[in-house]
Amino acid sequence: MRTELHPSDREHRAVLDHLDTWESRALVTHDEAESIRAFERQQEGGAEDRVPLLAEALGYLGAALATAAFFALIGPRWSEIDQAVRLAILAAAAAVTFAGGWAIRHVDDPALRRLSGVLWTLSVGAVAGLLAQAFVPEEIGDRPWAFFVIALGTAGYARLLQVLQPFAPLQVALFLATLGVFGGAAVWATETGTTWFDRSPWWFGVVTIVVSAAWILAGRAGTMAPQRAAYAIGASGAVIAPTFVSDPQPLGLWLGIAVSIGLIGASVVLRHTGVLALGALGLFVYLTSTIGYYLADTVGLPAVLLLSGVVLVGVAIAVTKLRRVTALPETNEVESLGVGEPPRTETAEDEARPAMTDLGHRATR
Repeated sequence: MRTELHPSDREHRAVLDHLDTWESRALVTHDEAESIRAFERQQEGGAEDRVPLLAEALGYLGAALATAAFFALIGPRWSEIDQAVRLAILAAAAAVTFAGGWAIRHVDDPALRRLSGVLWTLSVGAVAGLLAQAFVPEEIGDRPWAFFVIALGTAGYARLLQVLQPFAPLQVALFLATLGVFGGAAVWATETGTTWFDRSPWWFGVVTIVVSAAWILAGRAGTMAPQRAAYAIGASGAVIAPTFVSDPQPLGLWLGIAVSIGLIGASVVLRHTGVLALGALGLFVYLTSTIGYYLADTVGLPAVLLLSGVVLVGVAIAVTKLRRVTALPETNEVESLGVGEPPRTETAEDEARPAMTDLGHRATR
């Protein structure tokens, strides 16, 4: 009897397609074959119980629309609500979203684990709103430290949740809050007499590059999980950061080229195609912008477009060659989605593993 496998798992399908043949040729015993079939039936049943991706997407869309309607309704009246009531609403929102995420963080369904990450990210947002409601004054000069405290508290809470259960959406919130800490420190310094920040936001671009690099290194070291999310977030921040360096403008363009080349090189070490793609995109944008900055007034727009096309072809060739180096083997579904690992339980897979290992040894003889 042959068990039909869920179409999404080609490797298990291939095993089942050949299982009867292997059993008939004594590559596996009958008991080993039955253990493998039992495992596949369990996988098939689990797949049928999962929330379909379309239903999940529609659910998030509906929730987003409902949330937007709520804010549209309460937004104009928010200032009329008593301060204590506003604090209570935000505290309750933070607590409810935290409790909801906690309750489903270890379920078997990937969709629910993703929902857990979304709920905890919303909890971080509610905590940020709570701190802002509590500390932001009507005049920033009254409390120049307010934004720093808000960002620091938000980052601390996000990091706590990230340690409890690594989720990619939480990493995004933590990254933004970390940048907010430096931005808040700059506001604090400016309001207390340190005026060199007023020249341009170049310092924020440099800080963003440093934080982004640290993010990638933390992912590499395993202290920021999921690792692939850390790489993508850090690379995205690094590519965007040079746009803040606008005084003088050529400095930001050349910095963007350097950062993009650095990301392309790092993608080989990290073996991450997303970092390669972001580096290539940044290199194209900053190179073409630099060409336009220096040559638009001398050689004209057609020549700039021609040179940009040559750059694009060169970047495409480089990406094609490096793509083979950075391509990663397929990861398991939970890891690739960045939703954390479910608790380990004894399943039919453990019973089937000795049979699969023995099968591999026999097949290679």
